[in-house]
Amino acid sequence: MNTICLLLDHEENRRLLADHFRNLTSREPATDGSGTAARDHSEFEIAIPEPGELADLRFDLAIVDGPAFVRHREELARKKAAETPVFLPHLLLSRGEADELPDWVWEDVDEIVETPVDTTTLDHRIDNLLKRRGLSTQLDVERERSEQRFHALFEAAPDPVVVVTPDGEITDANQSFANLVECDLDDVLGERITNLATSAKETVERLLLEVEPPDDDSGTVRWDRSDGEPRFTELRAEAIDGLGDSVERIGILRDVTLRRQQKRELVEKTERLDAFAGTVAHDLRNPLSVARGNLELASETGEYDRLETVEASLARMSQLIDELLTFARSGDDDVDIEPVSLREAAATAWDHVETERATLDVVTDGEIHTDHSRLVELFENLFRNAVEHGASTSKQPDASPDDTVRIRVGVLEPDVLARARGGGTDQSVRDDGPVGFFVEDDGPGIPDAKRSEVFESGFTTAAGGTGFGLAIVKQIASVHGWSIQLTESDDGGARFEFLGVDAEIEE
Repeated sequence: MNTICLLLDHEENRRLLADHFRNLTSREPATDGSGTAARDHSEFEIAIPEPGELADLRFDLAIVDGPAFVRHREELARKKAAETPVFLPHLLLSRGEADELPDWVWEDVDEIVETPVDTTTLDHRIDNLLKRRGLSTQLDVERERSEQRFHALFEAAPDPVVVVTPDGEITDANQSFANLVECDLDDVLGERITNLATSAKETVERLLLEVEPPDDDSGTVRWDRSDGEPRFTELRAEAIDGLGDSVERIGILRDVTLRRQQKRELVEKTERLDAFAGTVAHDLRNPLSVARGNLELASETGEYDRLETVEASLARMSQLIDELLTFARSGDDDVDIEPVSLREAAATAWDHVETERATLDVVTDGEIHTDHSRLVELFENLFRNAVEHGASTSKQPDASPDDTVRIRVGVLEPDVLARARGGGTDQSVRDDGPVGFFVEDDGPGIPDAKRSEVFESGFTTAAGGTGFGLAIVKQIASVHGWSIQLTESDDGGARFEFLGVDAEIEE
């Protein structure tokens, strides 16, 4: 039912119009084309406000005469603005012609009917105004439904979404965005982007307010998080046309952390493949040439003792191929994590290495959460490195009789962890238990100047060495997320400490 508010100072006109609307019938074309049919308009409700009641009165159409319009103009304008975007019509009954009225009158009224009133004209104008109001109401309902659907999708979106004004104030955001900036959603709304407690705030504001979207990696944002794990997002922004002159910007942030990690891993694998191919071509050339030359000489001269040289070259080639394949595989991140005994893995590796000139002592056992085969490979390469570099010479002549190198393995003790923490070299040291293990020897050790190079593929100081042993160790540690500290043992040899490891000491 439509409510018509009569704001008329002229009492007789007010009474006549009220009676007219109560008794009004309208004529509309009959659907069968046989003429006209009467339709009851008793659904009109007439409201005649008392002084002071207009502010709280709800109506669908106001009919006002000149004196009342002047007196209630501000209140009528306020009510019209409050209903926006729904149309609230005002109809003015004027003694003069509409063309003679000042322009400011049309700012607050939608139709003008001259007095004395022609009821047919009045009814027609009222019908049009109420149809416009009905249509605007319907459109507003649809708009509200669309906004509700949009906001439901907005909130449910897995990607962080934020809406900002041209000056960077956040007018809307979803929970995913609040989680990204590590704030409560209520604290984010109404705040400026640059006031957020995040290192990415200036970059985000710049990308949100840019007119032209970036066409390269400049649209990628790094978020430094409280958990120490950075996240990376791609930000794309678009303009949202508003009802007024202000144009807001909506930004959608797609998490590309995993994609960047996979891209980095692909680059690393490609580099390992290039290193593998280059080393195969380079390092196999010499023993292959030696074997071929001695084989030809043995065939031509009958000096079959040269076959021993051929055999040694073939053995060298076999060693190179084995270690190159191990190096290529060591960077594969497909690991099967399980509890592994430190003592058992060390013993298994010990059986795979020529250790006649070395001894092994597992000083503390414990369970390492790791891939069993990878841990064995790591020990094999560390043991082989210690034997090759430590058995023939010793930094401490009285430490190992008969040129025997002593190798010790164990879980890192709390004092070692405290030292690592104090040194500030590893951020993964935890307070709730052991997080690492060590392998050390009493050989000549590794000079400080060489410690940054020993983990590079191809680096070796031993005659006949391949230079891949410690590179394999580094890659196995990296796959597990471990860090390595290379220090000096108490006997002056090399000590490798692996940190960031899940481990448990056996009492």
